[in-house]
Amino acid sequence: MIDRTFRVFDTHEQADSAARDDDAAQTPQDRFASFMKLMEPYYANAGRLQRVYRLDEFPLRTVRDDWGLRLQPVPKPKSDR
Repeated sequence: MIDRTFRVFDTHEQADSAARDDDAAQTPQDRFASFMKLMEPYYANAGRLQRVYRLDEFPLRTVRDDWGLRLQPVPKPKSDR
């Protein structure tokens, strides 16, 4: 359970100042722990392992051109440039 504090301020500036002070007082470990507590309901049922990625080298495939269309080169995606 996440600890919650209820505070009342007279102005938005006071509330913003208090929020900045609270954020500045947190260590990176505190921030990470808070984040993990917030995300726990979404990942708790997954059984600890979320995704498995596998990199593999595939052999070069030959492409048939039964209709004689002559294969056109595929341009590189813009993200690879």
